[in-house]
Amino acid sequence: MLAQASAGALVIVQVRDSVATGNIDGITAANFGTATSVTIDRSSMTLNSANGLTSHVSGASILLGRSATLSNGTGLVSTAGGSILSYQNNHSTGNGSDGAPTGPLTLH
Repeated sequence: MLAQASAGALVIVQVRDSVATGNIDGITAANFGTATSVTIDRSSMTLNSANGLTSHVSGASILLGRSATLSNGTGLVSTAGGSILSYQNNHSTGNGSDGAPTGPLTLH
């Protein structure tokens, strides 16, 4: 799944109880506009040949909770200022490289 904002656009996506598997990339947030925000909850990104989750370019953010990145080329990838923020209750294992969130979120 690709969530991508283009010039002047704002994209907000919610992914819940879902599986992204067997693709090149599982879920990607890319920003070439105002902002792209993807919230992922209770979902799995598995067996993707490149990346489980990718956040690309400043203004692209992924908020990740109660989810798993398993058996991907790389689990979590952020490039060019993109962010992956974690509620710290996720699982990442069996990837070529697990990667890491760019920062934590706090449960309230």
